[in-house]
Amino acid sequence: MNLYLGNDYIRDTQTHIDNAFFLSFLPKADPLDVKIYLYALYLANSGKGADALERIALDLKLSQETVIAAFEYWDSKGVISLSRSPFTITFHPVKSAKPAIIRYNAEEFSSFAANVDNVSGKFYSEDEKLEFIKFVKEYNCEQDAFLLIVKHCVKSGRTSKNQIISFAERILKTAGGNCEKIDNALLEIEFSKGALAGLLSLAGSTSAPVSEEISEYLSWKNKLGFTDEALNKAASICKKGGFGALKRLIEELLQAKAFTISEIEEFVKNKTARQELAALIAKYFGGGFIRYDIVIESFIIPWEGRGYTLDALEEATRFAGASGIRTVETLNQFVENLFTAGIVTKDAVLAAEAREKQFETGLKEVMAACCVGNYIVYQSDKEAYKNIIEHWGFTHGEVMAAAALSKDELVAPFKYAIKLLSEAKSANKLNIEGIEEAHTKLKTKISQYSKPSKKPKDEYITRDNDFKDIFTKSVWDIKLKNENY
Repeated sequence: MNLYLGNDYIRDTQTHIDNAFFLSFLPKADPLDVKIYLYALYLANSGKGADALERIALDLKLSQETVIAAFEYWDSKGVISLSRSPFTITFHPVKSAKPAIIRYNAEEFSSFAANVDNVSGKFYSEDEKLEFIKFVKEYNCEQDAFLLIVKHCVKSGRTSKNQIISFAERILKTAGGNCEKIDNALLEIEFSKGALAGLLSLAGSTSAPVSEEISEYLSWKNKLGFTDEALNKAASICKKGGFGALKRLIEELLQAKAFTISEIEEFVKNKTARQELAALIAKYFGGGFIRYDIVIESFIIPWEGRGYTLDALEEATRFAGASGIRTVETLNQFVENLFTAGIVTKDAVLAAEAREKQFETGLKEVMAACCVGNYIVYQSDKEAYKNIIEHWGFTHGEVMAAAALSKDELVAPFKYAIKLLSEAKSANKLNIEGIEEAHTKLKTKISQYSKPSKKPKDEYITRDNDFKDIFTKSVWDIKLKNENY
């Protein structure tokens, strides 16, 4: 799937969200749909729209079916255009959104409108009934299925039009508009109330679970894969804070990929160590002002989810500081580079750190061999030396040989050494003899360019004297003219 901004959508260094989206679309949309829309808009605005379906599903930890369902919803609202051949999303300005036109037969829905009043025990206005009819048509929901939803909402004390439609949107996304499936989904919700009430009790809350919390709970079980035992363990760890605390813990466990009881226990056991690491990161990479919980949620837990242990992360943090890293963002990239290189365990980080120190020591020896006096070693010099050893295939001894041949160069001797090594590599002679041949070749070229002109020195003197004669004669002519005048 690819993402595009329409020609009439403004691309900038920031992702532009029109206030009309917050006023007209966000209040009625499911939070998950909003999340998917905003992240997809960011990808399109950043030029990262290629293969976006897989990326959105991976980054937001959702199924591709959930992402597609969200785009279908926004397509029906007119803020995007969805094409399936190939699967493409094009964003449009929110103010000019054109929702799909819904047509219905008034006679067909007359009995439905009356049944809504009968089931709810209240009388809705004509406009409210029209909204119900639009919803049923838009979501392709069976009339009897919607009446079951209305009956459930009334029983739960949610009788307003917005409450019914909001609940209906959530349940239709998981169960579809079939009457039998809706009935089974409602039964599952009723059955889950007791289980969730038990979890909330373990988490220190005596409140009865509400519809949104039940939907979240079912998502934990059916979509994310948490077992009842794992959820009970998580709730008992919270002890207080109720559903909010339990939800935050579940999100952390999801990021850390801790699903079993043993994984959850290990995650919680490391909580103190996580705080200490966050303090270290905040002190050295955040100026002491960054909040620990932000560091933990945004960096540490995702790193753990990729296989890092906390002791490996602590060592990587110290390694980054010694390498000149100074911000949390560049620290994150540093750790990402280690991961790309397969460096995840503490031993692997220590080995990488020792190798880096070996490079620094080697570079100092090279600089001492080729430089006269004190010479500032720049980061580019470090990268160049490291690249020569790791990718060009030269040994430290061979680089030292090039440095020794460069010591008489008054300007940029290390750059001259790199030239020698490059010439030797081009000639496929990765040894000291090849470096010496390159040196001889370069010196020969330099001597050819620096040869004096073949014109005799006297010729320059003659021309200079001729110029002086002309100049002197001109001056005397002017002087005589002035005297005669």
